[in-house]
Amino acid sequence: MRGDVAAAVNTVKPVYARRRPFLVDDGPVCQPRAALEPSFDYLSGHTGWGTSVSLILAELIPTRATALLAQARDYGDSRVICGAHNASAVAAGRQAAAAVIARLHGDAAFRHDLDIARQELAREPE
Repeated sequence: MRGDVAAAVNTVKPVYARRRPFLVDDGPVCQPRAALEPSFDYLSGHTGWGTSVSLILAELIPTRATALLAQARDYGDSRVICGAHNASAVAAGRQAAAAVIARLHGDAAFRHDLDIARQELAREPE
């Protein structure tokens, strides 16, 4: 799944080539600037990954879905609060994640892996 999410994000970033917010308007950022400067703002890869993982975990553990999805939302929001992304980049990361996960559900190998994960979780006490 990681490769699918990364491909979706990394294909779009250079198309828009939008500079990160702290490069446009001087502002604080909670990560080393040098680590962020080489990559683009739109769309948020961290948000895409966090949302993708939470969507799958929410599907696998529906009793914890609300908390898992809330954590993913907070993770994406933290990218704006941190100064690494604009809100629209985070929203696009969430949309990309939803699209990737929807597409993966059409893949037999992915569904097989999901079934194996379900079986493993069924053996574990919640």
